[in-house]
Amino acid sequence: MEPILPVIEEFPNDVTSEEGREVLLKVKFKGTPTPSFNWYHNGEPVTDDYAHELRGDGSLLLVSVEEKHKGTYRFVANNDAGTVNQQVVLTVAVEEARMPSNDTSAGKSGKNLIPVEQFGEFVANGHAKGNEGFRNQFMVRSISFTLFASYVILCYFC
Repeated sequence: MEPILPVIEEFPNDVTSEEGREVLLKVKFKGTPTPSFNWYHNGEPVTDDYAHELRGDGSLLLVSVEEKHKGTYRFVANNDAGTVNQQVVLTVAVEEARMPSNDTSAGKSGKNLIPVEQFGEFVANGHAKGNEGFRNQFMVRSISFTLFASYVILCYFC
């Protein structure tokens, strides 16, 4: 049988997603013999790992997108008849963490914004230490968890 060049029958349009969301880049392709395929992110091969699931049908699942996943994804299918490729651009909308502030120069909301990726550094460097709103926010969550855990333990012995 004569080889038939791969054909991409279904391919996603450019995608915008919020951080932490699942993104499926669904692909449908065919050819004779059955084409092999690869995905590339900004020119680098994509491999199965904690963030990417390469599916047998050619689709690529991004389990929980982060800002580092933004960019161009290129799908390449090839067989004995040749190679075809197509690309899609993923844009990741990054949310900012809002930190309470008593500083009135912070704007109408009275809150300072710090990028999510700097949140851990903000806490580690002690910036949250004197921030009462920050402390109260986490104290309430901590108390709620402690009460829930106590209830579970008490019910276990009921």
